[in-house]
Order: sequence, then structure tokens, then C-alpha cells
Amino acid sequence: MKSRNIFLGLILCAAAVAPGFAQEGCEIGWSAPILISSDSSVSTLPEIAVGGEIIHLTWFGLDTTASGTLSQSGLRYARSTDGGGSFAPPVRLLSPFESLPGHIASTGHRVYITAGAILDTFFGTVLFVSDDDGGTWSPPLGVLSAAYPELCFTSGQDLYIGYREVESSEFGLMRSTNGGVTWTTVGRRLAEISDVVVSTGLFHAVGPTPGASQTEVGYSVSADSGTSWFSPVIISPEDQVRSSYPRIALNDRNHLFSSWIDTGAVVFRVTRNGGVSWGAWSRLSNEPGSVSVELDAKDEFVVAAWGREIGNTREIRVRVSNDRGVNFCPAAFPADGPAAREPALALADSTMHLAWVDEVGRGSGIYYRNGFLPRDTSGGNLPPGSFALKPSYPNPTNGFAYIGFDIPVAADAALTIYNVLGELVLTIGPKFYGPGRYLEPVDVGGLPSGVYFYRLITPGFATARKMVVLR
Repeated sequence: MKSRNIFLGLILCAAAVAPGFAQEGCEIGWSAPILISSDSSVSTLPEIAVGGEIIHLTWFGLDTTASGTLSQSGLRYARSTDGGGSFAPPVRLLSPFESLPGHIASTGHRVYITAGAILDTFFGTVLFVSDDDGGTWSPPLGVLSAAYPELCFTSGQDLYIGYREVESSEFGLMRSTNGGVTWTTVGRRLAEISDVVVSTGLFHAVGPTPGASQTEVGYSVSADSGTSWFSPVIISPEDQVRSSYPRIALNDRNHLFSSWIDTGAVVFRVTRNGGVSWGAWSRLSNEPGSVSVELDAKDEFVVAAWGREIGNTREIRVRVSNDRGVNFCPAAFPADGPAAREPALALADSTMHLAWVDEVGRGSGIYYRNGFLPRDTSGGNLPPGSFALKPSYPNPTNGFAYIGFDIPVAADAALTIYNVLGELVLTIGPKFYGPGRYLEPVDVGGLPSGVYFYRLITPGFATARKMVVLR
């Protein structure tokens, strides 16, 4: 979930003193970058949401030409239905004269995009809803006048929008239980929230909060779906400089991770007891110039992505942990462009989905790529809690497909691959596997181009996923 701070051109700084850390087995299996859009003068503030094989992207395109006639500027959306292998042409939801940048969330087949908008006599927060995974969209629905959204998230089937009132600048939270048709004000005059994650019965949030002498990062928790919050606990070091751009992530064991910008460095902290107490804070970057950070966690993975600006140089960094935030790989550089910035990040299974802004010709464009994350092979992780079949990598492929799967208890397991006619074309196993996480290389280079389905079969469990072979 993005702040407007980049859009308003603020450069934020703060401080940190602990060293970074590194781990072994750090090769990320990157796909090739894809240019999603290059038809706005200036593209900014991408956001990403992932549901299964469907990748949702939204961003804002400015038209700075003298004529102001670039038809594809404004509030934009694009999606991939094949796990990021390709994207449909972007669509425009609102023109740049009608809209501010937006925020995106999804649950099941429903996708939401909210933005501030000026429509006829209405100025305020509007909502777009898609019930078919982003295939079609509703017209803009007026939600709250004289306010603009700061964040958007879901809890089960409920939708939440955090907003700021224009006149008072106060922060509030709204909830809809019927897909955005009607709304209830959950709370007004709340402490500002920058990011939220939801665990069983609890909302965990981070946001700016007053410190002894500067703005710091505050952690808050709500046990009643956001109606009331325990006062923010400062988790950043209280010093003479501002801590900014706070982010929070949650994994399958209810470990909470937070990251923020401090004196141009990326700072990281973790709690493994649901926020009761936080461990020591550490730097993920030892170089100045970081201006924004995104953070996500899934199973054993924790990923931070940030933008760095030094003079006229703009770059993106990514650091990955595959042992639940204990150690981190060295920084990776996913973008080769001259002005890469504003990363948007989402994890799904063992795949990292990344979007960012970069220069294209004389303007800027939205790029996307995904990365297959390395599993921890040291044996330090506990066995997985359930059977699972992961997305194959690369997808599409023309040689080997690497298929990941989880085995929670010792079992015989087989991988089978079928074509779209349901014909069995390849079988791996059955083989005996002990409890653990596995990555099986499968040679599909001899198969004709097309869509295939691979299946994991064990006693009491079977599931399938889709892959594409391109020769």
C-alpha cells in the first residue's frame, strides 16, 4: 500500500546503526522484465495485488504534454492471467483530470481500486469493483466526499479504506461488508496508519507517530476490526531525525516484520510473539539515499524492495530472507534501466512479483518481472505444516520447469503432467520424500508448445497447477 509522499515529491530521511546480514543459497530465478505501459508522460505509484495466477497492477499516469491529450494517462489498470508471463493491454479507469493515484486490494475473484476523484459535483473517495478477476470494472462508486484514500485492504470478504479528510487532515477508517455497496465508519480521528496486516482476530498496523524529538514509527494493534487501537508503541530508534515510510508484513507463523527509512537507509525489525515485544533493529542497506521501501512475507520468505536516489541516479534494490527474517541475502538489482524507482512488491508461494517505474524514451513506463525465490537448504527451518504445490518456474518455459512442493510428513509422492486434452504426458515418481520443501527439475523441452497441468499426488492429497511450454 503506497503513500502519497513520493507523488508529492518528499524525500524522507532518518537513522540506523546496526550492520546488515547475509545468508547462503541466494540465487533468484528472475523472469525477463516486461514493459506494461509507456504511453503516459510520467508514470508513478504502481501498486500490485496477486490472487493465484492473476497479477493485478494499478498506477497513475500524468500527461505533461502541451496539448494534454494522451488518452492513456490517468488511473490505469493491467492484469496477467498466466502468473506474470504476459499482460493484457492496460485500461484507463479515470483521466488525470478526474483522478488522483489509487490503491488496490483483492479477495477471491473480486478486485477493488480506490482513488480520490473529481466527478461532476462530487469530490472525494471513489471505488471501482471487478467481480471477474479484473476482466470488467464497475463505474466509479462515490464512497466518501471531501476525503481521499490513503490505503485499501481486505479482511476475509470485508473491504477497508483508510482515508484522510481534506479539511481537517484527520485520518479515518471505513468498512464495507457487501463489496463496496454500503459503508460503515469504523473510526475517525485515528492515529495515522500507513500499512496494515490481518491475522486471526487482530489488525496489526504501523504508521508515523510523535517521538521524543522527531516523527518515529509506531506499531498499533486492534482486536475489534479497527474500531479501537492500542496506543502506538514506538519501534524505531528515537533520535534527532525522522523515521518514515513504515511497512509491515505477516507470515504463516504470525511473525510480524516491519521496515522503514532512517537517514536514507532501510531498517528492519521483527517480532515473533504477535507484537508483544520486538527484537533488535538492523539495517538492510548500508548505503545512503533510500527513499521508499516495500515489504512482504510468505511462509519462510521475507522480502524488502526499496528505491534509492543519489543525484541523478535512481536504482532499485531487493533483499530476500528464506529463514523467516533471521538472515538476508545480499542485495539484488532487478532493474537495469537508468531511472528505476518506486517498487511495488507482492509474494505468492515462493514467487516474488515486482513492478516499478523506469525511463522509456523521453517518458516513463511501468515494468514488471517475477523471481523464483531460493529455498533454505541448510535444514534450519521446521518442516512445512501442510502439503502444498508451488508455481513452476520459469513459466512459460522451453526447457526445464522447476516445480516446488511441500511434504509435511514422510510420504510417497508423484508429479504428473497432462495436456489440455487430459492426456498424461510425463510422470516423475512416485518417490519417497521425508518432511521438507522440495524443488524438482522436470525436462519439458520435448513437449509441444501449449498449456499443461502438473499435479502432485500423495496419499490423502492431490492438487494441480498450470504451466505453459513455449518452443
